Amino acid sequence: MRRLTLLAALVTVAGCGSDDSNGGSSSGLTGTSRYAVHSIVTSPDGQDGYVTILDSLVQRPTVGLSSAREFSGPSDIWVYEGSVYVSGGETPTVTKFTLTDDGKLVDPKVLNFSARGLTDAAFWNNTFISATKAYMLNGLAQYIVWNPTTMEITNTVDLPKIENRNGLIPRAGSADRSTIVHDGRLYQTVAWYDEQWAHRTDDSLVLVFDVNADKFVQNIAAPCPGLDVGTKDDSGHIYFSPWTGGAGTALVLHTAPTCVVDVDTATATATVAFKFADVAGGREGSDFHYVGNGKFVFTAFHHEKVDLANAKEPFGIIGGLNWHVWNYDPQTKTATEMQSVDWNSGAAYWFKIDGVDLALMPATGYTSSTVYNLGIPSTDKATRLFDVTGYNMRLFKVR
Repeated sequence: MRRLTLLAALVTVAGCGSDDSNGGSSSGLTGTSRYAVHSIVTSPDGQDGYVTILDSLVQRPTVGLSSAREFSGPSDIWVYEGSVYVSGGETPTVTKFTLTDDGKLVDPKVLNFSARGLTDAAFWNNTFISATKAYMLNGLAQYIVWNPTTMEITNTVDLPKIENRNGLIPRAGSADRSTIVHDGRLYQTVAWYDEQWAHRTDDSLVLVFDVNADKFVQNIAAPCPGLDVGTKDDSGHIYFSPWTGGAGTALVLHTAPTCVVDVDTATATATVAFKFADVAGGREGSDFHYVGNGKFVFTAFHHEKVDLANAKEPFGIIGGLNWHVWNYDPQTKTATEMQSVDWNSGAAYWFKIDGVDLALMPATGYTSSTVYNLGIPSTDKATRLFDVTGYNMRLFKVR
């Protein structure tokens, strides 16, 4: 719930309704392709999740809420093997739905995790391993192993005990953006923070699990702070980077600079790939992501756009339109700014659909988002596809 607590603090007012031009909305779908768009809308009354079904990802003004299905509370969705899974916004449940041709979510099958002590079954706690296995993180106590096909709990995997350090608390990275599965191993980040997720240690930890045997294997020391985003290149190297808060804490609280670690899975070692400031003109960064052909993208915080000298805390400054997408070439170890993607709030989510790299970029206060087709990032010719009402963290092709 960390991301939604911070989100609620940053949002001023977000309307629950909007005019929209959904084109292929659930009220008039055509063709055979179906895409699921999810966003969380914050209002004075709280937060709710919305799912809209599209029949294409063509350019259009806005994907609003008029054709969306509402799920109470900060619900979440994931799509796996053609099924749509929705987490309960108010209960620790996951509901599996079948999507009909006319865009309806039907035939619900519910799995309730409350008997295992879980309080939040959102997909920022979950990693799908296969059609018959997923790992739901229960704090830093254990993974609850469940079957996405039969919707049953099948096992648990204990996490190693991780002690506090200098008054800071160990916290797991968000599974939806940080956990990587590679060659039968799951790689999960852990970092140490204070109660406000602000002060943090200079390093992190990567926990390695055998997902075939369902057991912990080893820890890998990772020499960068606040690691909370993971990605993997074609050679099997895994990279971890921080989420957006690390830029604010580095600049205001003078925590360690934001950087990227390269995990060599063959030797189970992690080294610093680079510091964001060294490649982005002295700026802190986050959200490092592989897009193929040996190239990466990330978001950089342009501190020159804010009154840094008078910043009282680290998170207020990062919620505005002060971030830009950059692309990175590890061969030359250089990065260039992408002018074709507008200024945004940095907390981007990346999805690849039909071989196309998509960027979900939040606006000020996370009250809306914009979806871009990144194209070939090094050419800086990203295409704006549409806006989404609310904070858009999910975009999937269902079929």
